[in-house]
Amino acid sequence: MINAYSSYSYEFFKQWFHSFLLFNEEINEINKKDYQDLLQHWSTHFLRSHEITMQILMDIDLLIQTFKNQQYQSIFIQHMISLCFRQGK
Repeated sequence: MINAYSSYSYEFFKQWFHSFLLFNEEINEINKKDYQDLLQHWSTHFLRSHEITMQILMDIDLLIQTFKNQQYQSIFIQHMISLCFRQGK
């Protein structure tokens, strides 16, 4: 297969978000690092598709509202802001 990621859809990434990025436990240095690694992995893959990236950005408010833990929500928001403003990528 030329590109395994070409078969992934917006729904796949949305489900991945809901399954793996909605941490509810208390934040500590280990959880925070694990969360940041998962978030980086997730975004690295959806950024390969402009269409999926745009769909995620259009639904960003809905994704943000699903958080129950404000600390993880804040990490998510900061990460998404940094993706939007990164240069040369």
